[in-house]
Amino acid sequence: MNDTPVSELLSSSKGFMAPGNLNDLLMTIINWIVELFSVDAAEISLWDDEKKVLILSVSNGFMEKYTGYTLLPGEGLAGKVYQLGEPIIVPDYHAMEGKIDEFEVIQPNLTCLVVPMKWQSRTIGVLTLDADPTIRTFSEDDIHRALLFANVAAIAIHNDRLNADLQKK
Repeated sequence: MNDTPVSELLSSSKGFMAPGNLNDLLMTIINWIVELFSVDAAEISLWDDEKKVLILSVSNGFMEKYTGYTLLPGEGLAGKVYQLGEPIIVPDYHAMEGKIDEFEVIQPNLTCLVVPMKWQSRTIGVLTLDADPTIRTFSEDDIHRALLFANVAAIAIHNDRLNADLQKK
């Protein structure tokens, strides 16, 4: 990741705090993440309370074709992070037990950092960062920074949903 201090990262988040189209908001977030963390792809999967599934809501890079993919809690890496509510680094996705086989063919080398997106104490989704481990690995510092960013993003998502609910009334 470039040397952007956490305070600058958080202050830059003000650009997506304004209400608007949720998909545009989420795409802005993952595009920033790819740049700030120097990764190949990023995804945001959001929990759907009605369907009781985690939905890969937006993605870029090589995961883009999987937008809309659904997971149950505990299923795959994102489902596991959603269920546990804790971040996970997977140094080699292809060697991971419980991986989603469909995702295995997308990238020959893949390391992942997945963090929960929390609003108050509730996990509302997960943020996934994907990289080629021969170029980039993830550290404890990356977890800390990704969690801060994910929580700020969760606030923006929550605010966007509240605004949409108010407009419906």
